[in-house]
Amino acid sequence: MSLANGAFAVAGMAALREVYIRLTSADLRGDVALVTGAGSGIGREITLILAAEGCQLVLWGRREAPLLVVAEEAREAARNVGVSEPAILVQSVDVSSQTAVEAAGNKVRTRGTPALRPVGS
Repeated sequence: MSLANGAFAVAGMAALREVYIRLTSADLRGDVALVTGAGSGIGREITLILAAEGCQLVLWGRREAPLLVVAEEAREAARNVGVSEPAILVQSVDVSSQTAVEAAGNKVRTRGTPALRPVGS
């Protein structure tokens, strides 16, 4: 990626955050948000925005390692707005596979919203 492309990507993420903030007037604190592709790019940015809004998060992506990094960033963003123990569930899921999505969704439903636990617990 060239420097110009990198700057464009950063500007794009900032613009995404601004649009989200302007369009969202509801209090999202405590709501559950499932983010696909949460390990990088737009998915990562959306995760951090939702964490800063106090959402409980379900993070899906193909690779667990980047998801864990983003989960820690999201935990910090949530703590910055007063959420002492943000609920974040990380699942490695290939969303191109209907079977994998159904299985992961069933795990989320089985746990239920109160059962979401912070990463590492």
